[in-house]
Amino acid sequence: MALIDNLKRFRHLPNNILASFRMITDARVSNLQKAIFLGLAGGYLLWPTDFIIDLPVVGQLDDMAVFLLLYGWFMSRIPEEIRKEHGWKESD
Repeated sequence: MALIDNLKRFRHLPNNILASFRMITDARVSNLQKAIFLGLAGGYLLWPTDFIIDLPVVGQLDDMAVFLLLYGWFMSRIPEEIRKEHGWKESD
């Protein structure tokens, strides 16, 4: 069931990406939260050394995992009413 639930979330992915960009520019979202998310995610993605050697596919998994963890942290701190206002869709 978890796999099916995760696949349902992909339906909302394009919309949620646009909503995420709108939330990053929203003045009601803490600048500190934005700085932490963008600084750590951007810094890790640009950092020349990784936890896992950059082998094809496997090497990018740690980059994606770190980004998704930081993204989840960032989104969890935005109030639900702001997420909904920007068109964020939860899985059905």
